[in-house]
Amino acid sequence: MEAEAHARAEAILKAERAQLFELQREVIEEKKKLELMLEKIEKQAQAANNKIKLNVGGQIFIFLKETLLRDPNTFFYAMLGSDRWQPDEDGEYFIDRDPRFFSRIGYFLRNGEWDLSSMTEDEKRLFRIELDFYQITPPDAESDHLSFTYVSDFDENGILYWLGTAQNTKPFSNPCNKDQLIRSTESDMTYGSGRKAFGRKSKPNYVDNGWFQIEFKTISITPTHYTLRTDTRNNYSPRNWVLEGSRDGHTWITLSSHVNDTSVGPTPSSHASWPITCPSAQNIKLLRLTITGKNSRGNRLFMVCGFEVYGTVTLNK
Repeated sequence: MEAEAHARAEAILKAERAQLFELQREVIEEKKKLELMLEKIEKQAQAANNKIKLNVGGQIFIFLKETLLRDPNTFFYAMLGSDRWQPDEDGEYFIDRDPRFFSRIGYFLRNGEWDLSSMTEDEKRLFRIELDFYQITPPDAESDHLSFTYVSDFDENGILYWLGTAQNTKPFSNPCNKDQLIRSTESDMTYGSGRKAFGRKSKPNYVDNGWFQIEFKTISITPTHYTLRTDTRNNYSPRNWVLEGSRDGHTWITLSSHVNDTSVGPTPSSHASWPITCPSAQNIKLLRLTITGKNSRGNRLFMVCGFEVYGTVTLNK
């Protein structure tokens, strides 16, 4: 009897071990399936994060982020690298431009080529305007177009820096000191001179309830970003102002409007940069900064002692 009971116990134990082994095998299989599923979900999430949805004039275009970042000289590279350009609540990056030609631009970004043979001359002209805005240089571009891409405040990539260094061949000097390059004007100065507003030296310089203006003599620009620096000692940081552009000095376009903007910090010589997305900002010959409200000290002193602008330059023929 005892031997028989022992044999039955051994059989039961053996069966339970087999069941346990089978259960362990099933758990391992389920774990592998779960790991594969999690890996697939992670890849899908990465792919979703790598997709950029652009809303161009109300029409949606979807790109891989790496496609838009392929050329460091383009509008897309500069904007996606800036924390100031964020998607809206629908996850879309809005661009206030005509979407008619954007499919061609997207094809070029993906493939590096395009065919304009089916376009009329007027369509080609409008298409070139869009290329200028997006700072895209076509393969057959003429040499009278140059791109200047914003990377950081007062870097060496700006248009004024390029002019002030004789096209990167000499040490920088304020291009407004050379009237053949840039002519500066201003409302009645309170302290300093209008030219200092567009240089790179941090010195006190301001107007009372006024404006600063420059006129490009040898170029026109399609601006995409600009940088502004405040006073060096008194910390009258601007909060309300407007940047305007003009092709002829008579008709002015609002390029960037600021209301209670605290981007320029509370310390002396603070500076900040902003994108310019105005669809009419093309072939600009004149730029004007005008104070429109109180500064950080509660008065209307407009203290500017540093300015830079970026975008596409067209050389005057």
